[in-house]
Amino acid sequence: MDKLFRGWQWGGMTLHNVVSVKTGRAGARGRSGGNTRSYQLGVKFTGRSQMYYRGVNIDFKSGTALYLPKERTEDIDYSTVTVEQGSGVCIFFDSELELPREPQLLENIGGECENAFLRLLNVYSEGDRQGSPELMAAFYGLLSTLFRKSGGDGERARRDDRFDGALDYMRRHICDAYPDMGRMADIAGMSEKYFRDSFKAAFEVSPLRYFHRMKIEHIKLLIADLSLSVAEVARRSGFSDPNYFSRFFKKHLGVSPGEYRNYYCKRI
Repeated sequence: MDKLFRGWQWGGMTLHNVVSVKTGRAGARGRSGGNTRSYQLGVKFTGRSQMYYRGVNIDFKSGTALYLPKERTEDIDYSTVTVEQGSGVCIFFDSELELPREPQLLENIGGECENAFLRLLNVYSEGDRQGSPELMAAFYGLLSTLFRKSGGDGERARRDDRFDGALDYMRRHICDAYPDMGRMADIAGMSEKYFRDSFKAAFEVSPLRYFHRMKIEHIKLLIADLSLSVAEVARRSGFSDPNYFSRFFKKHLGVSPGEYRNYYCKRI
């Protein structure tokens, strides 16, 4: 439970609510199913709570982000004890793709991640509550920031060096439309089928999805350079058709490249 986003498949996110949370006096106890019909993602800015969720003990302290899964019923074993009074933000959302069924935690998230939570809260509080581009850009920006902070798939890559050559190949061919699976399998010394199966077992995503994640991070670095037009970003990312580039970007981040830049990049 020590990392967020392990095995996450992003796509089709729907944001329901973003609330500022203040915990009560130390020693206060709570027992509730809460809003278990949505996925939850929270941050603790100050204070500390000891949580018990479906048999899992969680130390939710300041500087920590916590994910709780969506449940089909509110009749679950879920209780909290306030150790230190504090504050935070809680997000309720849904996803078209299945997310992990167990709680996940990320400690020492740092100021950039905390600011991303606050940015989302501010946009939501200002009235953008209907899936607007600004709201979704802030939400996907938060997810991306937490993903980078957690180390993403990099930690798994360091633990399994069989794929170092394939990952290097992906980086060198980041502007290709698709990675050459046969070539990467050869580099790894495997048959193509064994390479695909072993890669997914090691990284919890397919080689193509991993490549697309790397490509999106490459694109986001280019978009942050405000001297480049969106069309130039598309060209430098290997897209000859700007419309296909926009569809690709929106599929992965929920907003168009221009919307992402206009809201998120210009406010960082």
